[in-house]
Amino acid sequence: MSQRLALALLLLLTACTAGSADDGPSPAQDTTADTTADTSADTSADTSATAERADRDRDGDHVDDAHDVDPDDPSRGLRDDQPANTTRLIVAAAPTGTPHLAGDFNGWTQTPMTVGPLGLFEATVTPLSGSTSLQYKFTTGDWSREESGFRGPANNRTLPASTRAAAVLIRAWGSDAAPSDTAIGDLRILSDFDAPELGRTATLRILLPPGYATSGRHYPVLYMQDGQNLFDSATAAFGTEWQADEAAWVGQLEGAHSGLIIVGLDNAASRSCDYTPFTGAVGCETGTPLAEAYADFVAGRVKPYIDATYRTLSERQNSFVGGSSRGGLAALVTALRHQETFSAVMGLSATTLASITGGDFAAYAASHPRIAPIRFSLDYGDAEVVYDHNADELIGAMNSAVTGLTAAGFDAASITTTIIPGAVHNEAAWAARLPGRLAWLLDPTAP
Repeated sequence: MSQRLALALLLLLTACTAGSADDGPSPAQDTTADTTADTSADTSADTSATAERADRDRDGDHVDDAHDVDPDDPSRGLRDDQPANTTRLIVAAAPTGTPHLAGDFNGWTQTPMTVGPLGLFEATVTPLSGSTSLQYKFTTGDWSREESGFRGPANNRTLPASTRAAAVLIRAWGSDAAPSDTAIGDLRILSDFDAPELGRTATLRILLPPGYATSGRHYPVLYMQDGQNLFDSATAAFGTEWQADEAAWVGQLEGAHSGLIIVGLDNAASRSCDYTPFTGAVGCETGTPLAEAYADFVAGRVKPYIDATYRTLSERQNSFVGGSSRGGLAALVTALRHQETFSAVMGLSATTLASITGGDFAAYAASHPRIAPIRFSLDYGDAEVVYDHNADELIGAMNSAVTGLTAAGFDAASITTTIIPGAVHNEAAWAARLPGRLAWLLDPTAP
């Protein structure tokens, strides 16, 4: 069983498993139990101010609504009402029970934390006068049941005393085994979502941000490939997740960004064909390339469903697509093909080398003239190897892709490329740089 934090002021245990097919009229089956609260939140009457804001957000009249949020909005990690020279500690996920906080600031007295406006346990503490750091631990209220990590009791946590907000994950208490399911937060799983463009059904994994159930806010949305690898090591193809849930939640709770919804689309056995627009790609030598059909599925079917079901900022400036490896290629194809829908694309180690993809992506990009501004983030590690192709070849293909994008009319200043020293081609490497990329997505001025 997994240990997952619900946002209705309590912690729920839920199984992260796909459900059976839905024979009813809805496009998919939501296998998460907590759907009633979400539906009621979407349809309940708002105050006049909230309703006015929601209407403006939905209509797309305010370009920067993702950032123009009420300073008293409880869904933000940092709030203006926090006293100066204090640190706000927020528990993003924990096992069942009330965490107690003990540290040098309270004489190591185990003090129960309280549920804050985000529906999460939190405490605001004042560092010792003259101290440069905070030392603290979490317990269940019993020193024999301290916080435990994956390898036994956790050491004291330490933070600089200047820290304004910190989000933490508590995996287990005492001798309890840490859960094999590592997903946190309000994660909705929809199985058997109709995908006629691909001749099959698909599974969607939808991570809602902290405070979604109570904030009344509308949120930007990031659509990502390889959904089963994003949130949970138990479902990840190689047992290592992207930690997209931790990155999104911690980033919002610590004030790095204002929050977003992440929609992960699971890959299928046809992944090599689904994510490639060219014939003869590695893994799809005799198959039909479906990347353009996949792009149409994401833009024309998945996004409308998400916008109709959840409180989203649906306009293009708050709609993004991303992925890694060949999933990054699919993200690029989706953005180029649907420029009216997406405003930014995040390609981590995006595969654009012709000897892998089967075609010249630079020429493909050049054949899709710019009709709307798009920001691109492309990167590679200098230690990556893919199908025996070394980093120099892969980085060379990335640079050629940039040439194709500029030939299509995209401003070079809107294309960010990064080389990461020592990074290899795997989920752990992408997880390490995802927090920074999420902050980039939500800040149009970021490099």
